[in-house]
Amino acid sequence: MKLFVCVLLLVLALDGAFAVKCTGTSVDKGTGTYSTRYDNVDVDAILNSSRLLKQYVDCVLDRGSCTQEGCFLKEVIPDALGSDCSKCNEKQKKIAGKILGYLLQYHRKDYWPDLISRFDKDGNLRKKYEFEEDDEERRRR
Repeated sequence: MKLFVCVLLLVLALDGAFAVKCTGTSVDKGTGTYSTRYDNVDVDAILNSSRLLKQYVDCVLDRGSCTQEGCFLKEVIPDALGSDCSKCNEKQKKIAGKILGYLLQYHRKDYWPDLISRFDKDGNLRKKYEFEEDDEERRRR
């Protein structure tokens, strides 16, 4: 029993061991664009792992701890959405499109409502990009 409690405490302690505090270093001061530090992260591996994807979503929604990459996303998303990704390089724009497409196609019911309520409370982005909640339903008919 003591061994079980010790192992449980170790697991709980390590659960947040790799979490970092977000520091606001997403923009390269020299260029005024987003840092390219995470441009080569394996996005497919994250999207294809329900555990990793949930961790990133929980991070950006302030429901869980964040990795350095998660902090970057959390800092960049509101600015990128508000500025049409004007500080993004072409690779970042492509990655953003891939992530959004994946979330819409495979996790619309799981994560989309929470992401919308966090990043598009007033519906301006949905209006701007002519996105309606029932677009997918119309396509299925």
